[in-house]
Amino acid sequence: MYTDKEKIWTDRYTVRKFSEDSREIKSQDLQYIKNIFKHIPTQCGTKSVIWLYLSDQGKDLEFRKWLIDNVYSAELNFEGKTIREYFLPVYQSPGLFLAINSNITFIDMKDKNDYVGYQNREYEKIEYDYSRISMRNEGIYTGVLLSELLHLNYSVGTFGCTNYFGKDKENKTKYFTNYLKENYENELKSIVNYQSNDVYDNIVFIPGTTITFGPKGEYSSTYKLEHYENYDYVMGRKAPEHRKVSNIIIK
Repeated sequence: MYTDKEKIWTDRYTVRKFSEDSREIKSQDLQYIKNIFKHIPTQCGTKSVIWLYLSDQGKDLEFRKWLIDNVYSAELNFEGKTIREYFLPVYQSPGLFLAINSNITFIDMKDKNDYVGYQNREYEKIEYDYSRISMRNEGIYTGVLLSELLHLNYSVGTFGCTNYFGKDKENKTKYFTNYLKENYENELKSIVNYQSNDVYDNIVFIPGTTITFGPKGEYSSTYKLEHYENYDYVMGRKAPEHRKVSNIIIK
């Protein structure tokens, strides 16, 4: 028998479609996430990933439609046919946290006077080191957000497959970067703590992991192709299957 705490995880599955009837994201839950966020540990003290909350209303929903149309889908062989599988909750879930990666840690800063406050730059490190650190940070934050949302009684689906971003990547990067700068300029400049417009103007943003959530997820025990508006998506407990072997050692 599992305890109630354990059931939060043992009953968890990757939600492929959220309920259309139960949609409320409580404002106090978002405030709680905001309050704890700066206390989440990071690798080498870097803020290499920015996280953005998007609702299912207005401009947020329009932007999320652009994300699913241009970023979060992949080709899938389904019953002998190649289809374009859309990760529907990126568009359809009540709430979404979007990881935004940037090139800020890769900007060539010649001396400590160029420090922009967005990172704790260690000068002996090379770009490859910072790329790995950024990936670790994104993973740490993803794990914390997933866990906290589950404990707030939300159903959750995480999606990080950005295959279609690679098609016409240059123009998509420009659109993504410009959209964020146009709509979140004050917030981004506050996070980056830029010292000059030249530094801020040269920042490029790239979409990363999405954490989709809502009060209730739909579930199917059958692996099947479904349709929502113009999007094909796959229902079923596809990822992850329950692992028969746990990859942790506690003696």
